[in-house]
Amino acid sequence: MTVSAGSRLNASPFLGMFAAACFCSSFSLATHTSQRVFWNFASRCARYLSTA
Repeated sequence: MTVSAGSRLNASPFLGMFAAACFCSSFSLATHTSQRVFWNFASRCARYLSTA
């Protein structure tokens, strides 16, 4: 199966955008998850300090 240079050039920016979208979404998801974990930890500490 041969791919012409034109279609390869057309597919390259699309693949780049797809990779960037995947990277950005995974990065934002990781940031959101770490924020939630940190918030859970902080609220747990606050609750423990208030009861102590």
